[in-house]
Amino acid sequence: MRTRLYLLLALCVTLCWGCVSPPRKNTLEPELAFETILPPPVVDLGPKTRTRPVSTAQVKEEAPTPPPALTPPQTSLHFEFNQFSILPNDLDVLKFHAEYLRSSPSVRARLEGNTDEFGSDEFNLQLGKKRANAVKDSLVNMGVQKDRLDVTSLGKSRPVNTAHNKEAWRQNRRVDVRYLGE
Repeated sequence: MRTRLYLLLALCVTLCWGCVSPPRKNTLEPELAFETILPPPVVDLGPKTRTRPVSTAQVKEEAPTPPPALTPPQTSLHFEFNQFSILPNDLDVLKFHAEYLRSSPSVRARLEGNTDEFGSDEFNLQLGKKRANAVKDSLVNMGVQKDRLDVTSLGKSRPVNTAHNKEAWRQNRRVDVRYLGE
């Protein structure tokens, strides 16, 4: 009788043990996961906002406009939680920084890696440096001279948003590009 009881108990434990699966590691925050997967919605604001076709005669008569001043549109590139790979929506900003640095040979750049408030100081300093180095490597691959780029990590010491919510944390996970010698 005891043998049957032990066998039944061992069978139950084995079945329960087999049903347990390790928890999945989710590197994206739940609300941000949908933002990175889904494209932004298209909003039609009516006929007044639609562009009207331009004839070739109108284009020939207009004087060519000079190119805009070559200044980067934003100085920060943002990252996902605990990640140091450059986001696809920041690639245009990165290309603009590379073009600006290639066209201004006397300008140097300091890449300052920043993190959100989670993790130890040591971890955040390392993550900030990895982020800054990822930006540096990308700029070098785009033709910027390596010796014109300085890398530093500020960790969580200089947040741009001091609130304690997901939007603040998202804003603080960044690399700031600071130009020297302009």
